[in-house]
Amino acid sequence: MGCHDDKSKPAYTFMWNAWGINWIMLSVVKILAVTCGNAEFIKVGLVADALAVAAMIKGYVPEFGPFLGMFILETLALAKLAFA
Repeated sequence: MGCHDDKSKPAYTFMWNAWGINWIMLSVVKILAVTCGNAEFIKVGLVADALAVAAMIKGYVPEFGPFLGMFILETLALAKLAFA
């Protein structure tokens, strides 16, 4: 049993829901940045994705492991848009 899976704690559901909403909103911001061609927001999304990739590679958050490939591709795409 991991240290982050105690569903009996009241904060468990709140924190996982807050985390999920945070990732959804970050995705919406990245989509809007690309749609509007806003280079500054694209760079913010790039930094967020690069940090997530680093965290996944380091193994800080094992639950992210299955998403590593997707995040690497997204990071490369945002880098191309931000610096092309």
